[in-house]
Order: sequence, then C-alpha cells, then structure tokens
Amino acid sequence: MKKELKERKILILYTGGTIGMVHDRDDEGPLIPGSLEDLRENIPEVDGLPYDISWEEFKVDDKFIDSTDANFAFYNELSTRLAERHEDKDGLDEKYDAIVVLFGTDT
Repeated sequence: MKKELKERKILILYTGGTIGMVHDRDDEGPLIPGSLEDLRENIPEVDGLPYDISWEEFKVDDKFIDSTDANFAFYNELSTRLAERHEDKDGLDEKYDAIVVLFGTDT
C-alpha cells in the first residue's frame, strides 16, 4: 500500500559539520558547532515539506563530530543508531521510511 506524503516518516540525523556551524558572536567571530535548534532555524524550509519529519542529534562523548575526526568507532556507533531507527524492536516494521545523515564536508 502506497503511503500518502504526510504518512512518510523521515529522520534527519545531525552529526555536526559545516552545515550546522554558527558564528561565535552575532555575525562576527569564528565559526563554531551550532545546535540542532540553530540548524533547524537556518533551514526552516525542511519543516515545511509534506512529510512527517523528525530531527535527532548524533554526538560522541556529548560532542558533535568534526568529519576530520570521524573514525571506525564513530561509523560503527552511527550504523548501530541507524539500524535502531530503521526497524522497530521486533524488526517487523520500519520506524522511518528514510534517514538523512548530515555530515561535515570532509566526510
């Protein structure tokens, strides 16, 4: 059975990186990692799409991962998180129809 657009569940998993950077002070200063709220505020069009969209942060040791610091342990943790979000606990139904992972530009 084909789902209506509004029934399609999409997860946006934010790992850090350039797309979420913000200026340290107003519009000046160096760029620093922003929060998930900063990211959502900077691309509000996503929430206007006709899908059921959820947002999550993916951090390691309570920090976003700069793509230059991504390693096998990071990718193993990420793959576990993706598997958990893709299927329910019984493995019978998909939790999300799609998962979008936001990485840094060096990934």
